[in-house]
Amino acid sequence: MEEMETDLRRYVKALIQKWWLVVGLGGVAAVVALAVSYSLPPTYEANVYIATAKTKTDVQFSPEIETLTEEEISAGGGMNQALIVRNARLATFRALAVSPQIAQTVLPAFEDRLQEINRNLVDPARFLTHVEGTMSEGSDLIVITVSLSDPQLASDIANAWGQAYEELINQLYGGARLQDLEAVQHQTEQARQDYSNAQEELEIYLASNPILSLEQQITILQTQIDSYQNTLVAAESLVGSQEMATRRQLLTAYYGDLITLQLLLDDARVLQQQLATGQSSPAGAFSDGLALVLLHDRAFSNEDSHITLEFQTALEGESITASDVESLIQALVSRKAETEAKIKELTATLLTPSENELPEGASDELTSRLQQLTTEIQTLEAKLEAEVAHKQDLERQRDLDWATYTALAEKEAEVMVATQSGGTEVRLASLSTPPVEPTGPRKLVNTGVAGALGLVGGVLAAFAIEWWQGDSDSEEQLHEGEKPTDE
Repeated sequence: MEEMETDLRRYVKALIQKWWLVVGLGGVAAVVALAVSYSLPPTYEANVYIATAKTKTDVQFSPEIETLTEEEISAGGGMNQALIVRNARLATFRALAVSPQIAQTVLPAFEDRLQEINRNLVDPARFLTHVEGTMSEGSDLIVITVSLSDPQLASDIANAWGQAYEELINQLYGGARLQDLEAVQHQTEQARQDYSNAQEELEIYLASNPILSLEQQITILQTQIDSYQNTLVAAESLVGSQEMATRRQLLTAYYGDLITLQLLLDDARVLQQQLATGQSSPAGAFSDGLALVLLHDRAFSNEDSHITLEFQTALEGESITASDVESLIQALVSRKAETEAKIKELTATLLTPSENELPEGASDELTSRLQQLTTEIQTLEAKLEAEVAHKQDLERQRDLDWATYTALAEKEAEVMVATQSGGTEVRLASLSTPPVEPTGPRKLVNTGVAGALGLVGGVLAAFAIEWWQGDSDSEEQLHEGEKPTDE
């Protein structure tokens, strides 16, 4: 603690002893700063005020292609998100106030006047050091300040700078650009050309497409197939009808035979009964026998000739009895049973539907022709399906190109209106007037600051000298204390 007090006293003592150094450096710095301030040309600041007044023109012709603004995209975030977007936007506006693009736009018009002041000011990069963009405290005003030695030139450049700044910001944020309109117009023209090409291709195809011819060929082939199929059905029906007619004729004949057999059987039984009772005379027996022989010939033809011979033999002997006709009755009963069986069989075939099959080989030519026509019609249908699909593809592409062209045409109109009447983000609120009083150089401020810095420099120099001298004295004392020890 004592050592610290000793050091402080030492430095304070050194500061008092070297007051001339501290005051001298401060005075020299102040005099130099005052001289430099008087030698510099005066600086005039011209201010232009830009108001961040946002307006928007909402133009929408069609919902197919929708242009969303940044505010609409961030609307889902609520008030906090909107506030963040707004603050970021203002910070961007302030930064863009010192833009090389604005300098390149404004400075060429003032090149001669700037060269009279300083040739270096013609360079946009150097001139930007004379421009400053700030936000007016408590408001949304953007202040653009141009500092030059010529007040009128500073005012003129500030006004031109403010107008160029307004156009730049509104072009970037307030509405559609001419480049956007040109891009949409180019896309619209390309879409119109695509639609025209698609429509022309469809018209060429419709003028020479084989769809109608294929449909006609298919119709003709189908007619031929139907005709051949009807011919087969008619032939089968004819075969069936002829077969049924034959069966009906046989059935009629069998029924006639059955009736005849029944009558013959009745007569034979009557004759047998008369012969058994002995009531027949020789003349009557001869007549009956002759009748039975004739009936037998008619009923049996030549199938039972042995029965006919027996009757003829019995007739020649003129001794016909009841037992002689028994064989005839048995033959008639057997024949009647056979006839009834045939009638039953024919009746069953008449009641059962016939398959109506043509004779073997009769339908081969028709069947072969039908197969050939079926193959041809299948080939034509495949071609027709392919052509219809191609036509549908052309129509679908034409419709798609038309929808694209329509949407782009509506968007072109929307962008055109938005370009002509787009919204604004900033407006030039107040033009600058030539400043009367210079704002620099600030002689008193510069002198005071320089003097203060000189005083601080003097103090530091005094302390440095004292520190250096203190170290030198310590080394000498150390050497003097070592000499007696060596002796």
